[in-house]
Amino acid sequence: MAIKEKITDYFEKYTQSLNGEKNSYLFSLREKSIKIFHELGIPTLKNEEWKYTKLNFLNNIDFEISNSAPHSFPENFKISDYYIENFEGDVLVFINGFFEKKYSRIINTEENLVVTNLNEAKEKYSNILENYLTKYTDESNNPFTALNTALANDGAVIILPKNFEKELPIHLLFINIPLQSNLITNSRNLIIVDSNSKAQFIETSYSWGDLASFHNTVSELYLKQNSEVEYYKFQNDSHSAYYIGSTQIHQEKDSRLFSTTISLAGKFIRNNLNSILDGENSEAHFNGLYFIGNEDFVDNHTLVDHAKPHCNSNENYKGIIDGKATAVFNGKIMVRPFAQKTNAYQSNKNILLSEDATINTKPQLEIFADDVKCSHGATSGYLDRDAIFYFRARGIDEKIAQSYLLNSFSSDIIETVKIDALRDLIKSEIAKKLSMNELYFCSILESNKI
Repeated sequence: MAIKEKITDYFEKYTQSLNGEKNSYLFSLREKSIKIFHELGIPTLKNEEWKYTKLNFLNNIDFEISNSAPHSFPENFKISDYYIENFEGDVLVFINGFFEKKYSRIINTEENLVVTNLNEAKEKYSNILENYLTKYTDESNNPFTALNTALANDGAVIILPKNFEKELPIHLLFINIPLQSNLITNSRNLIIVDSNSKAQFIETSYSWGDLASFHNTVSELYLKQNSEVEYYKFQNDSHSAYYIGSTQIHQEKDSRLFSTTISLAGKFIRNNLNSILDGENSEAHFNGLYFIGNEDFVDNHTLVDHAKPHCNSNENYKGIIDGKATAVFNGKIMVRPFAQKTNAYQSNKNILLSEDATINTKPQLEIFADDVKCSHGATSGYLDRDAIFYFRARGIDEKIAQSYLLNSFSSDIIETVKIDALRDLIKSEIAKKLSMNELYFCSILESNKI
């Protein structure tokens, strides 16, 4: 059965089980979104936003849609393997798309702070969901966002009150465990950071086992006036894992966003990261590093929408592509007609470690104002052979020489991660990819010297 027909069949069975919920606002969103999904269909290479991104796996793999968490775990599954070592903060665990309270850790130090899951929020905070869900997500152009709205069973809901600084970060941990069949999960996250508040978030997604799993997730972030958010994505999954994640951010006056996306492994990864700078003096900083090999695929699509004047954005993505891997970067800066005094910078640099590696990069500027400072650029190439020769002439092994050069190339992105436990994990995993001594490589990263 083709994926569209399977989704239709599942949605019909799902709606029959809702009973009284059919009169809710959330259900009306689901009905609207499933229609949009069917109208749009699965994108092909003819679609400009997906021209380098093949989605054949959706029909080539026989997926089943997750409708519950597993009743028990496989003997060789350890959930502790997926926690971040030495991490201090809240951890919300979702398995096969459903919240698992007994494996989560929620530290609530403020009466008005909400850290919960979508199913509980439907009962306790329905008015907030009605005011914010899908408010700025553009489902008309993204069938996977529409699909998520129609089918999402659970996810994280986090609401920070005014004038509140969350001292410890929050980790959203998603794990797919396909036991009997290949699995599709849909997770929906809503994060609201009120005025003058500050928080850090981490999002990770993993799959277990040899069966394929596809995680389709949407995160909506609302940054109120003078708020500040650090949002990190770390991706280091198996070669049977497929992932499409859409993060939509709305920023009010004087708000500050710092986002870093690190992609190290996964059969298929598509990251959509969009921010609307909808208040004067707001800032958005997008940083990304993808270091992939084998036949993995990573696609980073970003949009910074300058909707108001006197706003700043800075985007810096770097890629290291090895083996037969393929990477895509499509970054767009939009400056609206009244967004004067905009400052926007975008850069994408790539290193190819193999003749079979591929990079498709497409920086874009759409400017409808005349008093702005905007620039973009993209470069792709191989490691500098003269620099490697310089090292080897001084008795340094070629593999170590490459590692020094790759460190120099990527360290500025890694150092944008301000959470120590996460940054240590990233360094450790990169050291493994380079087959180097972990402590030695981490010392190189710290020194940031050639």
